[in-house]
Amino acid sequence: MAIFKQKSKTILSPTPVSYDLIRSLRDRLGAILKPYKIDEITTDNIRLTLTEYFTNVLKHSPEETSIAVVIQTTPPRLILEDYGLPIDALLETAPDLDALLATGQMRSSGMGLSLIKSLCPDALYHVAAEHPAEPCNRLCIPLPEINRPRIMIIDDDITQLAVLESYLAEHYHTSLFSNPAEALKSLRQTPFDLIICDINMPEINGFQLREQVRSIRSARLLPFIFLTGETTKDLLRQAAFLRIDDFVSKPVNKSMLENTIERVLLRVADLRDQISSEFDAEVTHSLWNTLPKTYGGYQLDAAYQVAARGGGDFIFSSHREHSLIVILGDVMGHGDQGKFFTYALSGYLHGMCMACASGQSVTELLSQLSEGVRTSQVLGSTILTCMVIELFADGTITLASGGHPAPWVISADGHFREVGVGGMLPGLSEDAQYDAVSLTLTPGESLLLYTDGLVEQGMDMKTDIVNSELETMFRELPPRQGATWLLNRVLKKAGAASDDMTLISISLPEGAD
Repeated sequence: MAIFKQKSKTILSPTPVSYDLIRSLRDRLGAILKPYKIDEITTDNIRLTLTEYFTNVLKHSPEETSIAVVIQTTPPRLILEDYGLPIDALLETAPDLDALLATGQMRSSGMGLSLIKSLCPDALYHVAAEHPAEPCNRLCIPLPEINRPRIMIIDDDITQLAVLESYLAEHYHTSLFSNPAEALKSLRQTPFDLIICDINMPEINGFQLREQVRSIRSARLLPFIFLTGETTKDLLRQAAFLRIDDFVSKPVNKSMLENTIERVLLRVADLRDQISSEFDAEVTHSLWNTLPKTYGGYQLDAAYQVAARGGGDFIFSSHREHSLIVILGDVMGHGDQGKFFTYALSGYLHGMCMACASGQSVTELLSQLSEGVRTSQVLGSTILTCMVIELFADGTITLASGGHPAPWVISADGHFREVGVGGMLPGLSEDAQYDAVSLTLTPGESLLLYTDGLVEQGMDMKTDIVNSELETMFRELPPRQGATWLLNRVLKKAGAASDDMTLISISLPEGAD
């Protein structure tokens, strides 16, 4: 059974791996890393590495395998452990990612090492030792030095300051001030995450200091906790007017103080996430280039769901003289940075397609996109997957993939098959070349394209149970209600999305010529 022991830095004890476990572990990891203030891009890269590594352990291990995760504090690093097939068993090479990738063979092994290396260049891989005490393989990912939350403590009682510092020093950076004027000066120069302040001080009391803090632009939204020996109605009313976050009564109990600080910081983080998610929804809507309802006898439908903490899906389409270009992409990342990169990429795609000759193939478009990402100072730090689709008036559909999940062709009776189209992630290699796949749907068939948010919701094709569930969904698929209906069914079954999820359906109605 999976357990989380944050104090001991054991995030996951050895547990049989599954897609549901990987998804919940990825989400839990983000919450655990958040208090340490690892920057958002690094957090996303670590989360994606964990997902890629354990997903490939699940796919390629010959029998049921357990995994575990530990955060080591000295030196700081994340350790991903698996008890399955070592990567070295595939090739007789040194347990070093550079050496493994240098052979070229590992790029197509399915173990995802190229992506892992691009996400975490300093990661080290250690093969299970023959000694029984070390029965697992380890992928060790260096972490930045932990940047603990900074707390300003203000109290005219020096002894009280010393006590509070001893309570909090293990988990927080504390700055102590017995003089409120010096504290205000420091606030103008140094960023803090929380202020703890005594109410009864001789020169400036806590209420007056709170008013002055609100006048400092960089500090006016800082959470604020009062220390007090009394909690009268008048005091509570005055504190509420000043938007105080919480109280801690004197004499201060260590456990109660720690719980109050954690509660306040989590509340602030949740509020920021809520504001960010609302922003994400607005930006995501702007990243969508509306698809036509029909083209060349095909019916088109697109639907998306924005995650609670948005990822970066986008759709772009462009009409040509005899065809329609559709680009479906997923910028791997979350939060404002992920949306920013997606927005920048969407603008780049628009300009690229406007400048391109109408005769460029899907593979040429994808190669040009890859080179643009590789050489761009802005886009070069992103990891993205992309599918370029061209629909011709005669009914032919041509596809090229840059690391994107393979689409499915769905028959009228609900059976489906995977379209064998693949290629490397855009931006990873100079002069990247891609292969195209062409197909024509028969009446009653649909082509379903999607981002990996669908797979992360548990809709992976690797199990018989999921295959059966998908076939049931596809059999019940109403005419003219493709992607929108499917997305609603997936969300109803799997719950809220942890990553942006986008579906595009291209259908040829029964009875069509």
